[in-house]
Amino acid sequence: MAYPRQPTRFRNYSDIVSSESRKKCSLLLWLRSCPWLLSARQRPVQTFGSTHAPLSSPVLSLLVDPPPGTIALGPTSVDVVLSNLLKILRDKQVPTLNMMEVLGLVLNADDFVSLANKIDDQQDAESLIEMLLYLFDKDLMGKICVTRINANSRARRLIIKMAARLTTAPKSLFLNPDEIPIPSGLPIDSGGLAFVYKSSYHGAQVALKRVRSCKLDKAFLQEALTWRTLSHKYILPFIGIFVESSQSFFSLVAPFMENGTLRDWRRNMTPSIPEIKKRIQEVAEGLVYLHTEGIVHGDLKGSNVLLDSEFHVKISDFGSTKHTDSTATKTWAMTIRFSAPELFSDEEDQALWKRTKETDIYAFGPVL
Repeated sequence: MAYPRQPTRFRNYSDIVSSESRKKCSLLLWLRSCPWLLSARQRPVQTFGSTHAPLSSPVLSLLVDPPPGTIALGPTSVDVVLSNLLKILRDKQVPTLNMMEVLGLVLNADDFVSLANKIDDQQDAESLIEMLLYLFDKDLMGKICVTRINANSRARRLIIKMAARLTTAPKSLFLNPDEIPIPSGLPIDSGGLAFVYKSSYHGAQVALKRVRSCKLDKAFLQEALTWRTLSHKYILPFIGIFVESSQSFFSLVAPFMENGTLRDWRRNMTPSIPEIKKRIQEVAEGLVYLHTEGIVHGDLKGSNVLLDSEFHVKISDFGSTKHTDSTATKTWAMTIRFSAPELFSDEEDQALWKRTKETDIYAFGPVL
């Protein structure tokens, strides 16, 4: 029995897909018109807030639309879309896919970052941040249709902008302080505005990057949120924020890398040329990932590249990062050996302080 064709929300595929993939698109369109799938669409695939429920990946992959054309939203329509998104967030039983569709409209707006200033309620802002972090954790950001730049970059900027207006960090960033022993003794490393201590968490060794301030400032929160949204085999994983209740110290927690830094490995182990080439390749892949995500590391050097138990690199220290499509933050913090010449300009109106992909590439040269 042939089922009648149902109307769909898909656009013309001929302009966006190759001839080899049109058959797959036709099959996708047919599947979406089937009554059994239409009924499945009425059931929540995954709801925001139920983080322990498994995602139905086969159904999820069928429900994602292809990249849309350019979406030009005026001020009024952007406000309406934002209002709808906040209403969805207050209803925890709305399917995640519904939220992703509305969020795609928000991230496609030209002034999407300024939307953070329109969210006056602290609970609404924190709920939106938590939802975005949830999508990052589930690796779902790539399912959101954004036309100009990848959704990760835009969502990350929106998160940081909203978090800057909060009185505290999102709750999901914090670890249970009872599960991490307070480190005693001297730090194992230091630099910049932080000391590094060694501790344990859930039976594994961890490193605590303790800032030299007893308050949760904007720079600390930006580093934590940027780091939280990164995921790559050559990027040091982020575990969370640890607050020492006795002294109110804030620390960023990451896995402890027992083989130290790339700089120390180069100096002390006298590695072979093939081993050095392999490490260079891994650093390059990690840096390409950051740039693809729209992030400039800003402080790439041998001491910020760690080595895991199998001597694979893990790029760390995201305190100087910036987004490639945002305004540069003025800072003199730099390591001269790894700093591009243009960073030393004497003229106020030129490239002074501006970290770019090109300055990262310059720093990559002397890493080894």
